Amino acid sequence: MNIGGGNKSPELSWTPGPEGTLSYAVVLTDTSIDFVHWVLWDIPADVTSLPAALPSGATLTEPEGAQQKSLSGTAYAGSGRCSNVYEHRVYALSVAKLTDATGDTKSIKTEIEKVDLVSSYVKSQSREPATGCM
Repeated sequence: MNIGGGNKSPELSWTPGPEGTLSYAVVLTDTSIDFVHWVLWDIPADVTSLPAALPSGATLTEPEGAQQKSLSGTAYAGSGRCSNVYEHRVYALSVAKLTDATGDTKSIKTEIEKVDLVSSYVKSQSREPATGCM
């Protein structure tokens, strides 16, 4: 399902956030249909990169204490279908830990946006054929 990646999370890196950044979050959204595939939050403020192929599990050991949720549970759920446009967005947050990160991926994204200082993103488009898409 992941564009050229076998449904593994991509390697990501970013510049440090503005003064007051206490943590980071990453959100993968299918912007063609406004659907949130995956969220990763509570990334410590001193972390400015993620390795490819993060393991599954609600709480990660690297980066330590980071939490994740996806449309398919607690593992990366990537992009790649229907020629849609996808966005990996990194958020610099004004809190060290999200306290209301519950519910589905879209609800968690809403909580992230409430404490967002600044965000940056990378967009990609699936090259998969659009056959069988809704």
